[in-house]
Amino acid sequence: MNDCGRFDKRYYFQPDSEKSEIYSQLYFSEFNIKEFNKRKREFLSLSFNKLNDQEIKNEIKKLISFKNPITSQKYFYVPTWAYRCNKGTRVYRVRKIAFDLKKFYSPDIKILRDFWYPPESYIKDYERLNYPCESLLYTTQTPEIAINEMKIHTDEYFMLITYELEDDIDLTIIGLSQRDSDLLNIVDVKKKVLNDFFFEIFTSDSTENNLYNVTSNLLKFCFCLPYPSQGGWFYPSIKSEMGYNCCFKPDIADSKMKLDGVEICKLDSKYKYIIQAVMANIDENNAFTYHLIGSETQKKLYPHLSLCE
Repeated sequence: MNDCGRFDKRYYFQPDSEKSEIYSQLYFSEFNIKEFNKRKREFLSLSFNKLNDQEIKNEIKKLISFKNPITSQKYFYVPTWAYRCNKGTRVYRVRKIAFDLKKFYSPDIKILRDFWYPPESYIKDYERLNYPCESLLYTTQTPEIAINEMKIHTDEYFMLITYELEDDIDLTIIGLSQRDSDLLNIVDVKKKVLNDFFFEIFTSDSTENNLYNVTSNLLKFCFCLPYPSQGGWFYPSIKSEMGYNCCFKPDIADSKMKLDGVEICKLDSKYKYIIQAVMANIDENNAFTYHLIGSETQKKLYPHLSLCE
């Protein structure tokens, strides 16, 4: 993956390992909730659209750094935890397209790669997790979350793309907070305060104070780890309460995931997605065709959709 040379290299511990737990204890032992909340207010008051990437990272470092008097070290990397997506897990992506159902044609889909992450040259702006000219595969846990994230309207065609994991993949957790009933000690309370902040930032409207600039830099500074510890990120959905997204690094998507199905859909008046056609017949030239629901090809390759006739 071309990361534009802007990932921060950081020392890390394998998530959920003994050393990782020790680091977590050292970090949170001096994490001061009152001080952090004060810093957070100052951080959120910044005009991020006037700051460059390095200036934002400097502000992030001020926000999350706490010195441990016992070790005389200042800890400015937050502890991280992993969510394991097991082999066989299916994840979903939605892409709006122009589609002619009579001609079975979409000008937006020409090659097999169009069902995966976009070329880096197509990425012109900051997004939730990535810089410009940096491509990632954004997916969700369910089709419904994917549809909500993309703000699909009832008159629009869209592709519902399904991927299947061919191996276990560890994703770094962002903003997954504990319930109040699970808070057993002061360290758990501190973890919740920190993770609630990340949840708030990563579910905020991107138009407010250029927050994509902030979330992408938070990712680079706090949540980027070298593989094999990390294949991507597990972070909260902005549109679906209690829903989470799975974002994969391109090299991990290429080596550990497969395309499991593509369905051409529209939404009905009740905002339920209706499958219009399916994709099939990928050949050695990466050519493919579309088939209506109820066709013999659909029944053979997508038997679980037969009830849609």
